Amino acid sequence: MRVLFVLALFARIARAECSHDKQLPVARGTIVVDGDLGDPVWQTACFASDFAEQSPKFGAKPAHPAKVAVAIDATTLYIGARMWAAPGEVDDALTQRDDTQQAERFIVSIDPSHTRRLAYSFAVTARGVRADWIHTDDNEYDRDMSWDPVWIAKATILPDGWSAEMAIPLSQLRLPREPQASWGIDFNWYVPHTNEDVFWVPVPLDRTAWASYFGQLTEVPPVTPGLNLELLPYVASAVSVDESPSGPLAQRWGHSFNAGLDLKVRPIPGLTVTGTINPDFGQVDADPAFVNLTAYEVQLPERRPFFVENNSLFGDTFGQYFYSRRIGGLPLQQPAADEVALASPVRILGALAAGGYVASRTQLA
Repeated sequence: MRVLFVLALFARIARAECSHDKQLPVARGTIVVDGDLGDPVWQTACFASDFAEQSPKFGAKPAHPAKVAVAIDATTLYIGARMWAAPGEVDDALTQRDDTQQAERFIVSIDPSHTRRLAYSFAVTARGVRADWIHTDDNEYDRDMSWDPVWIAKATILPDGWSAEMAIPLSQLRLPREPQASWGIDFNWYVPHTNEDVFWVPVPLDRTAWASYFGQLTEVPPVTPGLNLELLPYVASAVSVDESPSGPLAQRWGHSFNAGLDLKVRPIPGLTVTGTINPDFGQVDADPAFVNLTAYEVQLPERRPFFVENNSLFGDTFGQYFYSRRIGGLPLQQPAADEVALASPVRILGALAAGGYVASRTQLA
């Protein structure tokens, strides 16, 4: 019995630290996302702990250890991470969504199709603030921040560091048409007060690359996401009054009522169809105020969900081929009249688009 107990103990330790050659087996099961790695799935999962600094000293051992595990069920990918630190040294600054520059953060980047070019990144800070973006090329800093998938994350600050859990629905990832037994993956832990950038697979500082350096998430089961229908309806009403002292618009009341729908469906794996009916786009952030003193048009980032889908395919490092923010704007030629009742935007009655993988390393948009 004593021998069996020792063998079982060593088997558990080996299972807990079983990643090698930058290959991490995925565990099977469902977790409760609360920032606590006490779920039964994590007790038997493989944890990757062979992290190294990218900066300040490339390849050096991190000042404090970290470990990460990945689990999957029929609908969701789960990430559990534990980062150690000296008491009171966690940078837990509270920031707004998609702004993590001043906070300690953990990031997972995924390339499900082994494109070695496109990757999806999900970040969570020590205070639980989320951020996400798409890497549009094999470059860590080619990022499309307008992408806003639906996912959740929780973080817990501990006396000797912090832990985090993420739940990423598989429907939010553009998966290949044929299921892959392994995905490209990398993990990143950044500590602002020491400027320490720690990676599972660090990219050499003299290289411009990203997804092509990823490790592998192995033993991935066949993913069958199904139809994956998403509906986002809205209803809005408004009342306005013009308080002009005189003229035909004096003390004129106005009211309006609007309703619409955004939808997303994946009829086959790898292909996404998005549509919108009478969109309002009131769920996106307002643009910052600016004064243009030049003769050139100011191009603002796209945030509207319908236009964000597949937006990365219309740009590269040399320029932007399609600027969607002109759609729905005011006409460039204004009518000549003394008084014109002109709406602030031009209404979009509806639109439909499709995009995805049509073959290996080939996308349609």
